Amino acid sequence: MKYGVSWAFILLLIFSLVMPVWADIQKAEITTVKYEGVGENASITIEGLINSDQTGIGYLEAFITFEGKDYKTQAVEIESRIPEQNYRYSFRLDDFRYIDHQKNQVEILSIFQPGQTIIVYLYEEKITDGENLTVDAQNELNQRGYALRGILAKKTFKLP
Repeated sequence: MKYGVSWAFILLLIFSLVMPVWADIQKAEITTVKYEGVGENASITIEGLINSDQTGIGYLEAFITFEGKDYKTQAVEIESRIPEQNYRYSFRLDDFRYIDHQKNQVEILSIFQPGQTIIVYLYEEKITDGENLTVDAQNELNQRGYALRGILAKKTFKLP
C-alpha cells in the first residue's frame, strides 16, 4: 500500500508537469485597438484577454491595405500562463511590411493615413512544417515560412 501511494504521487507529479503542454486557449478577445504617436513614431496598440486551462499560446498579427498592397506584421507569440490573462502589444509603423516573393521585394509601410482600416487577428496555431496541409496552408508556408490557422479573435479598426 505504501508503494502504491508513492507511485500514485509520482504519476500525479509527472502528469501535472506535462499537462500544460496539452493545454490550449479556450477563449480570446481583442478588446482595444488604438492609434498612438505621430509620423514615424506612430504605433498601433492592441489589448486583449486570453482564457485558458493553464497555459496557452496565441499568435497576434495585424495587416493594413495601402495602395492595393497588403502590409502585414510578423506573427507575435502571446503566451498565457494563468487562467485569465490580459495582454498588450504595440506594432510600430515599420513593423508593417509588404513582401513580394516573385520580385524578391520588401516594402515597409511609409505612413498611417486617416481612414485606413487595420485588421488584427489572434490565431491559435502557427504551422512551420508538416505533411497533409491544405493548399492554402502550404502556399502560406512557402511564402512566409509559416502558416497561421484557427482564428481566436478578430478586430477591425479605422485610423482616425
